Amino acid sequence: MDMTYECATLAAHYLDKNLETIAKSATDKVWNNNPEWDARFGESGKDRCLEDARYHLLQLRESVRANSPALFHHYLEWSRTLLESLKIGSKDLDVFLESIGTTLQGHEGQNDINLHLHSFIVTGRHHLTENPYQAGFSFLPKEEPLATLSHNYLDNMLALRRKESCRLILEAVKNGITIRDIYLGVFQPVQHEVGLLWQTNRISVATEHYCTATTQWVMSQLYPMIFSDTTPEHRVIATSVGGELHEIGIRMVADLFELAGWESMFLGASVPAEGIIAAIKEFQPHVLALSVTLPFHLSILMELIEKIRTLFPEEKLPILVGGLPFNQDGNLWKRVGAQASAPDGDTAVREAVKLIV
Repeated sequence: MDMTYECATLAAHYLDKNLETIAKSATDKVWNNNPEWDARFGESGKDRCLEDARYHLLQLRESVRANSPALFHHYLEWSRTLLESLKIGSKDLDVFLESIGTTLQGHEGQNDINLHLHSFIVTGRHHLTENPYQAGFSFLPKEEPLATLSHNYLDNMLALRRKESCRLILEAVKNGITIRDIYLGVFQPVQHEVGLLWQTNRISVATEHYCTATTQWVMSQLYPMIFSDTTPEHRVIATSVGGELHEIGIRMVADLFELAGWESMFLGASVPAEGIIAAIKEFQPHVLALSVTLPFHLSILMELIEKIRTLFPEEKLPILVGGLPFNQDGNLWKRVGAQASAPDGDTAVREAVKLIV
């Protein structure tokens, strides 16, 4: 299924240009071939189906552009979990994917591109068949003392008890649990669990945002114990790329660099390329850490790295990337032009050290 960079780019542009037509054709086709869907879902269901088709094709576009079937497979698993929570089964998703695939295969265009896009759909369907849906999964740790602490912390956030959530963390640190373990063994898995609870329709998006804001607030209460007045030997800039609004993960990375003795400049979320380049010139970091959570922003990341490489040689500024897409595809960092990737802040520090020695 491998494609050249040029062919992958052409396929992505083809989807951009024809996305609306393909989405509507696939939705009409599945509705015509499955008349019972009209009774089950109604006209509003068909509208939502069209929205899903657009979203599936956008995810396909980014996976093709990155030449990464793994990204598309993980997205399909995510979609299946979401649909199962809405009492829409895996069979319905497979029927709809088949409709999208045959629409892509028969749509007017270049045969090699159409066939390649169709093959992504086919292998995606096979992936779902070979990896059946499993309910009851949890991100929370199972070993003590972090298991009990994580559950209690999450329960208090879901009950909107922000102060109690904070008290639990401060008390745990006072009793000897390291801040590093709090970040990696409590904040990180709890935030993943919060996302899963939203995905499976057990909490609202408002509650999800409340939990994220609470964790960011609790993290700020730990800052006096993280940041020091000394001048570290090494510096890192940590940020999310333009358009990417998820920042809590890269914020944790920046804090763990501080705990490891680095000086960090955390720029926040959705920082434009010009802002990141200006910060590099001013701060003179030894490593640049960039984060992407949504595959839609991989294109922005690749463009940013190309711009940075025209100004700063690789040996002068190694780039470390992270975020969900890089956890899903272990070789993706190579294809975006970075020097390494890391699944969490602890690993990021170790990889950064390797890059500057």
